[in-house]
Amino acid sequence: MAMYVQVDIAMYAQVAIAMCAQVTIAMHVQVANDMYLQAAIAIHAQVTIAVCVQVSIAMYEFAYKLCSISI
Repeated sequence: MAMYVQVDIAMYAQVAIAMCAQVTIAMHVQVANDMYLQAAIAIHAQVTIAVCVQVSIAMYEFAYKLCSISI
């Protein structure tokens, strides 16, 4: 009887550890993906904003030069 109990406990322990490991790994992967996605979005946004600002400034300067030439 005691042997069966030990085997049962060992089996349950293995199953529990395997399930915990899978859940933990899945959660970590999810969190990592979310963090990577957020970082990628943030970097993309910064780059986009920087480019837009530079283009706006360049266009403004160009327009200013055109205006100053025409006067």
